[in-house]
Amino acid sequence: MFDTLISPLIKLTTEVGEVIMSFYKSDIHIEVKPDQTPLTVVDQAAHQLIVNGLEKLTPSTPVLSEESDNISFDERSKWNEYWLIDPLDGTRDFLEHTGEFCICIAYI
Repeated sequence: MFDTLISPLIKLTTEVGEVIMSFYKSDIHIEVKPDQTPLTVVDQAAHQLIVNGLEKLTPSTPVLSEESDNISFDERSKWNEYWLIDPLDGTRDFLEHTGEFCICIAYI
């Protein structure tokens, strides 16, 4: 299965990376999530692109994202497999223009 996913995943992350970088060093509105971490339109755009892409690649595999709505443990505990993503890991560093951020996608 993974052999057939490598190329589309590289294409997806490249496209998401291009969108993320289009916002780099821009003035971006920052919201604060309940856990006191920043949330931006960049996080949300990357989240939506990745979720849409993964749903096309593996329609029956759930996606759990740092930017997802809260999914109960009862529901998640029934999953045999899922995608775990952080669409823009290092939002603070992104906002501070350190270059220390990435797209995280893991198949669990």
